[in-house]
Amino acid sequence: MRLILIFLLIISSILSFAQPGKKPVAKEKAPTQKEMEDMMKEAQKAMEEMSPEDKKMMDSMGVKMPSLKNIPNVSDKQLADAWEDENRIVPIKDNARIVAISKTALTAASVTPYLQSVYDQLIKKLEPAVVQTSEKIYTWLNAKSPGATATGNAGAGLWMMGNPEHALYILSKACMDGPADADNLNNFAACLTMAGAEQLALPVLSYLNKQYPQNSTILNNIGQAWFGLGDMDKATKYLDSTLTLCTWHAQANLTKSRIEESKGNTGEAIALVIKSIQKNYSREKEDRLRKLGYKLSGNDFDWMFPRKPDPLGLEEFSRPDFPTSVMESISLKPIWEEFRDKCTNEINVLKTQLKQAEETMQKETMRKMEENISFINNSINQGAISGNFNDLPLYAPKASLKLKEISEGKDGYSFQLQKSGTSMAEYMISSGPLEVEYRKTIEEITEKELEQTGEGKPSLSFCPQKRDVADKFLSAYNIKWQVLCNDYLKLTRNRLNEEAYWYQYIQWPDQYEVTKLNIKIGWLELLRDAGFESVTEYKCAPPKPPKNSGKLVNFNDIHCDYHSELNLGFGSIENHCDRMVTKIDISIKGFGLKGKLNQDFGDNRNTFSDQFVNCTIELGYKEGVGFGKGPIRAEAKAGAYGFVEIDRTGFTDGGIKVTADIKAGTNIIKSLDGTESYIDKNGVPIPNLSQGPIKDLSLTVIGAEAKISIMSGFSVEGKGILKGIKK
Repeated sequence: MRLILIFLLIISSILSFAQPGKKPVAKEKAPTQKEMEDMMKEAQKAMEEMSPEDKKMMDSMGVKMPSLKNIPNVSDKQLADAWEDENRIVPIKDNARIVAISKTALTAASVTPYLQSVYDQLIKKLEPAVVQTSEKIYTWLNAKSPGATATGNAGAGLWMMGNPEHALYILSKACMDGPADADNLNNFAACLTMAGAEQLALPVLSYLNKQYPQNSTILNNIGQAWFGLGDMDKATKYLDSTLTLCTWHAQANLTKSRIEESKGNTGEAIALVIKSIQKNYSREKEDRLRKLGYKLSGNDFDWMFPRKPDPLGLEEFSRPDFPTSVMESISLKPIWEEFRDKCTNEINVLKTQLKQAEETMQKETMRKMEENISFINNSINQGAISGNFNDLPLYAPKASLKLKEISEGKDGYSFQLQKSGTSMAEYMISSGPLEVEYRKTIEEITEKELEQTGEGKPSLSFCPQKRDVADKFLSAYNIKWQVLCNDYLKLTRNRLNEEAYWYQYIQWPDQYEVTKLNIKIGWLELLRDAGFESVTEYKCAPPKPPKNSGKLVNFNDIHCDYHSELNLGFGSIENHCDRMVTKIDISIKGFGLKGKLNQDFGDNRNTFSDQFVNCTIELGYKEGVGFGKGPIRAEAKAGAYGFVEIDRTGFTDGGIKVTADIKAGTNIIKSLDGTESYIDKNGVPIPNLSQGPIKDLSLTVIGAEAKISIMSGFSVEGKGILKGIKK
């Protein structure tokens, strides 16, 4: 099955490559027309040689194999040009579009006419159906939440949800309705840049820059626009200004890294991508680092979600002590037997649950596989892949790197466990003579005892003497052995706790349930199967009470403890440990727009595949949270805010942060149970003591009241949905 999936991917990639206008797969060298023809023939031959069983299985899943015999030919020049397009680090300077930029600076009086002119060009470029549906959405939004702010937030929300054409239309209308709204103007200009109309965005951004100087968001967006137009000198000027204000700015660093790479400064390019990924992770950035020769580690980026030190409650479990004398061996024997029986009974219960969980996981795995096959089939029929596979949860790559960082290296728990296990093995070997000496001494005492036993002999008891020897042996062996075992137990507990925490972000819920049960079973087996020395045959006095009889408790029911929601009125973005669920639902008489972005893997996998998009969207309360005037600055550190990182595949990162040691107003953020939260000096949410503990971080940002600022990435030579738009 896996080979079939890989094979289909290769075929669909070839289809995408072979079509004029489509971008080729990146190679060291562009393929020639002959090489492409040979690839097609090999692919067609492979399909024709498929076994009847494989064909039948694929037919049963609805997969229709395409024919590669009638694929249009492309010339060597077309292939070379497409390859160069794909691998260009920075855009070629576009003098025609640069000359088209208005030379007259916008004013409060002229901004509305300018916006009208942009709108007029926009509706000519967008498909008529998009314009019609967008106007219906605009009318519906105004009726539901009147005002330019709410309309503009809806436009930004549509952009987040993978509807760029509708977003551009709604934002243009919002800007004309409220030309003094800096957030809407910034967001419209940012989207124009990412859609390939940088020359139309720059006058608006320059106008904002005069009103709000030293605003990192505006400066970044200006730099991105000049980059898209191919003017690296001006792009560098504004990007450097942005980085002076915010050294870790996600988009400014990412774009500046391309400029440095184009100059041959690979080391600086790597450093800039690392800064970009510090606050906002994406696989695209990780891939870029890999291409530059750097392997990303978990220490290179921050982790924003709260965590519990002992999520499964493993520290509450304890096993009985090891005996250090014969009397303790005797008294601990029934206690250990009872403890082991309880562990075994609980393990059997967990194994029954594990079997059921594994069956559920297998069903879910098959369901996802069938969805992916259907997705590949649809992509092949359309001639190219668009969207993402249902492969990993949203935060899985990021969390995997964090877990790897903790587990590997000389300070990682894998090394520490190995070191501890080696110490235990060495101790067992080194203590061998101790046991030999003990056995030898007991044998000598036994021989003396036999000599004193019989008719006419004293028949003295040697039990106390043997017990003393056994006590010395048990004390010498078990005290140190228990220390070594406890060290190993502690390291194992730390490892299991780390896995219990990180795997909730790495795995789907059905897989995570299996992982949790395996962790619980492994922990109980480790407690139960402890080995130690015990001597019970020299009972010469009443046994002593045990020091520690052990304790079995219930495991904590660990579950996702981070939930946040951005509610935009017509849709929502829910952020959970394993995924980001994005829903849109606009129902108008005679028209409906519904969908889910690819992180929820719903029926509609809307993406930004028709243009390059990489942006960060910051959200905060509209007034009074210390963000300052103008669009939200990335470096703002007050109150609470949300962020969303987007690239061409959709969301790559996102969530809600509480960023200062102040009370978070309920209009900005509130927990789902209505309580309010504070954070400590490390930025970790803590409960409002007057309202009791908060069990998890469940937060909501209200879209209509939110302040939304888009920090744009760049388009490549205006190849977005507005490619070719004129001033």
